Amino acid sequence: MKYSLAPMEGITGYVYRNVHHSFFPESMSSYYTPFLNANQTLTFTNKEKRDVSPENNAALKAAGVNVIPQILTRRVEEFVWAVKELTMMGYGEVNLNLGCPAPTVVNKGKGAGFLKDPDDLDEFLNAVFEALHNVNVRISLKTRIGMYAVDEMDELMKVYNRYPVSELIIHPRVRQDFYRNHADLDAFGRAFAESHMPVVYNGDVTTPENADVLMKRFPELQAMMIGRGLVGNPALVREITGGKPLTQTEFKAFLQGLWDAYEENMESDMNVICKMKELWIYMGTMYEESERYVRKIQKAQTKSEYKSSVLNLMGACRFKTEMHVTETGM
Repeated sequence: MKYSLAPMEGITGYVYRNVHHSFFPESMSSYYTPFLNANQTLTFTNKEKRDVSPENNAALKAAGVNVIPQILTRRVEEFVWAVKELTMMGYGEVNLNLGCPAPTVVNKGKGAGFLKDPDDLDEFLNAVFEALHNVNVRISLKTRIGMYAVDEMDELMKVYNRYPVSELIIHPRVRQDFYRNHADLDAFGRAFAESHMPVVYNGDVTTPENADVLMKRFPELQAMMIGRGLVGNPALVREITGGKPLTQTEFKAFLQGLWDAYEENMESDMNVICKMKELWIYMGTMYEESERYVRKIQKAQTKSEYKSSVLNLMGACRFKTEMHVTETGM
């Protein structure tokens, strides 16, 4: 089984990827970048350039771990330009985002919004693969199972199966679900059976038990992409593969590693605090009855307020994988 970290906007940038790998080097086969917004200017933003720069991803490459840039667009020329730019940086695979449910994305017909137009998507993929047929790059897709209804996946699979897609990552929710309700395993199973290409499962893997259910139900499945569950518990893949559960001491060292790395790469403590706040939305799940303490972390405006709020949480809430301890840390 191969495991990859899902692209999460504002979360899984190069700093997070590098720190995660340094603490859990045995876990991941791939990390996906938050989407790069290919647009008519045919330029990446400075932030996007930093995230995919070979220098900032060199440690992962040296360790044999794939970093796969994800592109958000619905225009052929923009996607082709982005792919060629990324291959010149040394990337061997690029992923197309067909799953983002955000209204600002969907309203432009991008991300999951592309799924409501299977004919347009078919034309897009046909033009893309024709334009890139001489470029040595793999094109993978990350998709939902439809815009409005599960049965849309039947037509989408017909489209996907027409092209030499290297991998199809399926998040079995429709766009209208956002992240509500449960991932539809029946729909995933049908798409998995119909696919002519390797399939990656994505959605609601938050515990080793979740992963075990998937592997028993789909014994031929060879890859999972995990997002929110892995950000919440950075050792989740280690646990899934039979390793030891995350300890609070290890978790706190990981937090400190993130703080130090963000501090080195950002201009102010406030920027670092904002980044850590985003992570605590997910990491708070490692502590029992932590909701009100996480809310206090979200209100922190200074480093001392942030640190005090984190210590209050750790002192008041039990770490889910071990008995309560009172060590200090970030």
